[in-house]
Amino acid sequence: MFDFVPQRPIPQEQDSAIRVAVWTLMSEAYRDVQLPQTLYHYTDAGGLKGIVESGLLRATHLAFMNGASEYLHAVSLLAQEIDKALLIESDPLRICLLKEVKDPVALAGPQHVGPYFVSCLSSEENSLNQWRAYGRGEGGYSIGFDLVKLNHHVLGLDGVLAPVIYEPSRQLALVQKLLQWGLSEYQKVAGTIPANDRDEHRRDWAHMFLWRATAAAPLIKNPAFVEEREWRIIFRPAWKEQVRLLPRSTGLAPFVELKLGTAAAEISSERLKHLGRASLPDRLPITKLWSGPGRATDTSLLADRTLLEQMGYDGVFLEASKIPFRVG
Repeated sequence: MFDFVPQRPIPQEQDSAIRVAVWTLMSEAYRDVQLPQTLYHYTDAGGLKGIVESGLLRATHLAFMNGASEYLHAVSLLAQEIDKALLIESDPLRICLLKEVKDPVALAGPQHVGPYFVSCLSSEENSLNQWRAYGRGEGGYSIGFDLVKLNHHVLGLDGVLAPVIYEPSRQLALVQKLLQWGLSEYQKVAGTIPANDRDEHRRDWAHMFLWRATAAAPLIKNPAFVEEREWRIIFRPAWKEQVRLLPRSTGLAPFVELKLGTAAAEISSERLKHLGRASLPDRLPITKLWSGPGRATDTSLLADRTLLEQMGYDGVFLEASKIPFRVG
C-alpha cells in the first residue's frame, strides 16, 4: 500500500498548493450539508469495551472495507474524465499531464489503493439498518461523539472528517473540479521549470497530485447506501510502523489506532490498582450511548454506565433503543 506514496518530493510550495486545493474542493462538495451535533459509531459489546478502555478509535485500510469498490468507482470516474479531456485539450502542457496520469489511473485495482484508513460514523443515532449491519443485530451499541470536538482532534492528526457523497452528480462534479484544477495548476507551474527538467518534474508532480487527490475517493459511495447517512474519518499514516494487523478469517486486515481524546482526570493509585491499570486512557468526546435493540437493551445500560464511569466518563447520556426486535 505504501508503494503508492511519492518517493521523490516536489517543491514544498507546489505540494502545499495541491494539498490545500484538494481539501478545499472536498469541503465545497458538502458545504450545504446540515451539520449534526453528534456522530454515531455502531459497534458490538467488544467494540464498545475496547474503545472506552483504550481511548482509541480504529480506522481500517480502505481496501479491506466495502468502501474498496467505491474507491475504484471514484477512480473510474477520473479515468473517464481524463479520456474526455484528451479529446478536447489543445495545450501541450495539459495534454502531457493527462497522458502522465492516464495509465496509473486506468490500471488501478484494489491492490493499488494507497494507505488510506477509514473510521465510519453516522448522523443516525438509532437506525435499524445500522444495528443489523454493525451491531450484529442484538447487543449492539451506538456511541455518540460530539462533532465539533471530534473534528478538532481529527484535524490535529492531519486527517479529515467529512460526510459521504452519495449523489452521482456531486461525485462527478468533485472529480471534474479536481482534474480541472490539476490541469490549470500544472500549466502554471510547468512554465517555471527549465525545459530539460520538465519531463522528470511532470512525473513527480503528477504522482503527488494523484496521491493527494485520491484522498477524496473514500468519500464517494454507492447511492443505495444513502440511508446510512455516513461520515468518515480519513487518515493517512506517516510511517508503516503505525499500521497494525488484525487476523480475520480471510487473512490479515491492516488498521491504525487514532488518538482522538484528551487526557483523563487523575485518580488515586488505589483505584487504578483495582482497575489493573497504571493510568486512565484518553477521554474521547463521547456524549451519548445507545444500547441496541434486543432482549437486554435496558439492563445492559447498568454495565455500560459502570464501564464509562470507571474510565473517567461522567455525564454521558444513556438511552435504550425501543425498536422491536425478534430473536431467532
